[in-house]
Amino acid sequence: MFRLNKIRLKLLWLTPLILSNTYIVLYYVLRNNLTNYYVISNKDIFYYVLACFSVLFLLFKLFRIFLSYKKAALMLFMLQGLIFYFNNSFQPSEQPLLLFHELLIPCLLLIVYFLLWKNCHHRIIYKIINFVGICLLCICLLNNLVPGYRYVNAIRNASKAYTSFLTEDECPHFAGDKNIIFIVLDGHISKHCISDPYYLQKYLQFEKFLTDKGFYIVPNSFANDPFTLYALPSMLNFNYLDKMSFSYQGNELVAFSKYFYKHNLMARLLKRYGYNVTLINNFNVVYNKFKSSDQNYASSKILTNMLFHDIRFIPSASHIKFTQYAKAKSLNHSLSLLRKEVNQNKEHPKFIFMHLLFPHEPYVVNEQGKVGFSTYLEQMTYTDQVIQTEIEHILKYASNSIIILMSDHGYYTDYERMSNFIALYTPDKNYSFLGRDPISNVNFLRKVFNKEFSCNFATLEDEVFYTDNWATHPQPQRIALDHTNRNLQPYPTNR
Repeated sequence: MFRLNKIRLKLLWLTPLILSNTYIVLYYVLRNNLTNYYVISNKDIFYYVLACFSVLFLLFKLFRIFLSYKKAALMLFMLQGLIFYFNNSFQPSEQPLLLFHELLIPCLLLIVYFLLWKNCHHRIIYKIINFVGICLLCICLLNNLVPGYRYVNAIRNASKAYTSFLTEDECPHFAGDKNIIFIVLDGHISKHCISDPYYLQKYLQFEKFLTDKGFYIVPNSFANDPFTLYALPSMLNFNYLDKMSFSYQGNELVAFSKYFYKHNLMARLLKRYGYNVTLINNFNVVYNKFKSSDQNYASSKILTNMLFHDIRFIPSASHIKFTQYAKAKSLNHSLSLLRKEVNQNKEHPKFIFMHLLFPHEPYVVNEQGKVGFSTYLEQMTYTDQVIQTEIEHILKYASNSIIILMSDHGYYTDYERMSNFIALYTPDKNYSFLGRDPISNVNFLRKVFNKEFSCNFATLEDEVFYTDNWATHPQPQRIALDHTNRNLQPYPTNR
């Protein structure tokens, strides 16, 4: 009896920790994956929960060496509270991914915490722990309510702007049934910005492989936006964000970009004309769904990929083996999904859009494919190698395909950031319509659709937006690219 009471007492002390970890697991699983629940296996959730509690157990055992049982439990709870607070879960954000369950879960846990606090008549420290838990959850709610309201209101405005944006039909005489396989290599640099002779040679081998297969490498391509958050919706809607929306207030730009990505014109257009639309996303945290798609895939290792993303703010996180393997595994799974989609459903033309967080940081794979701390150029070389294998597979099993390899932006800052990589394959291998002048992502895609599907997209004046503030994602300012001197210039206001 005495031993049973002792066990119950220990469980009582650990209740706040158990509740907090339950919240963390539910928060991340539901916050990022509610629309992709079918790719989360019970095994993934079990491993994620097991990892959380294993870390807690080891820390608790460590504290017990120096502290009493009660002090160790208190210290562990305080430590977890601090980690959780400084993570993005509690931080006030101008870019919340607000959903109903994000407020429902903490509200339910608040009730549980309150009941525990109310019905605990002894052990003042235990009451204090539960009271602190209540305070932390209240902070979470308050920090999400105000930006959340602004975000929801911005989504409403984005819906109105998008309805207005779709009034003009740019493809009234759509014609063509070729497959479109569009692969975004996040952060892939152009050859003009590779100064290391060894890796330049590696890149030129990749370029030679593509040209031998019938690809055209755009010689002077450049991105329109410095962030994936803005670049993808701009590319997928054949337009610039400032042309699709009407104002930027607070976090409105973020809301607009996410809405225009989810309801993008490219997927909507192809779906209308009988295409099977598939999204394969290697970076589920930001974007995870096309409204018009038949399949929305994320990595099956989504929880480990997500955990990797969430602890990346720790300076040494990229050196942790677990996070390195998580990112590498997500790449392999995304490529396996691509092969699966290429091989099946051949009775309908298909549009496959795959976004890979490679060679984008963190750098976890070297050029031989070995997982560990790496560099940008090593990871880029490995990315090019695996893409060659996928190109071979596509050309073998879906030869009637338009293949677009494009980076949303380049690497690091300044001109390097805006100088990107574009390669195109069409079955007829006729690329004269692209010309030799420098071309941006948006105009490139407009020209491809005009030529291949008889669309009527006009060639726009190239607009390039830039900011080097990576932390808060502010509204980028329009700039001019000097391709001769390879630098950025202020945009001439007198034009």
